[in-house]
Amino acid sequence: MSRRGVRGLGASVFVYARALVFAAMASTATEAQVNGCTVMVAPLSFGTYDVSAASALVTTSKVDIRCTSATTLTIGFDGGNALSSATATRQLRHVNGSDSMSYALYQDATLTAAWGNAMIGTGRTVAVANAASAFIYGVVPAAQDVRFGEYRDSLSVVVMP
Repeated sequence: MSRRGVRGLGASVFVYARALVFAAMASTATEAQVNGCTVMVAPLSFGTYDVSAASALVTTSKVDIRCTSATTLTIGFDGGNALSSATATRQLRHVNGSDSMSYALYQDATLTAAWGNAMIGTGRTVAVANAASAFIYGVVPAAQDVRFGEYRDSLSVVVMP
């Protein structure tokens, strides 16, 4: 069994706006209307993970918000497959088995402000005049000895007025 790389890492993204849920394909953006605002989420894809790499695999995505009038929204993410509230570590699951690998989401390029679980009250408040963006930095830590294959997680983006 080859352990040189894991292909197809990605987090399928859902947008949750009040009682509305929109599914996103792994290669397309998802859009929803919330409180007079259009919220668009770009997919988060990690690409190929090399189990022998010495450094973490980092990728980015973003949430774009465009509003017809100035407003303040709180955005966040649910726990996906699994989330430890103490460490903000999430799990990508192998599509054909029970194997998993850890990853985390951050709000900043320095990887210090984690996106927690919005379902338990941790979100980010965004003031929107006309348009605003919130970046998502996804990190798969190095040295995870996982089997070859495709790993995924499904997240919901929670947007609250």
